[in-house]
Amino acid sequence: MLVFFLSVSFLTHRLVDTGLQDDQERFIPLYLSATVARLVLGLTFIGFFLFRHIEQRRTFILDFFVLYICYAGFEIWAVTRNLRRDS
Repeated sequence: MLVFFLSVSFLTHRLVDTGLQDDQERFIPLYLSATVARLVLGLTFIGFFLFRHIEQRRTFILDFFVLYICYAGFEIWAVTRNLRRDS
């Protein structure tokens, strides 16, 4: 699960950085689309493992969402910290 979160975070950050090279005004749409993509990929990840009939589904989903919230919280903290510096 950690490898999934690491790879999705790396991919979305690279896509946002690549999109921002031309125009800094596109930050909000790019960031929001990356967040939606991360959510869709996460739901696909959960669906894949639920489709495979893993045992202890409730524990798997709870673990996933705890990690998802931790990663989202850290990302929000990092973005707000970077935005304060740019002001």
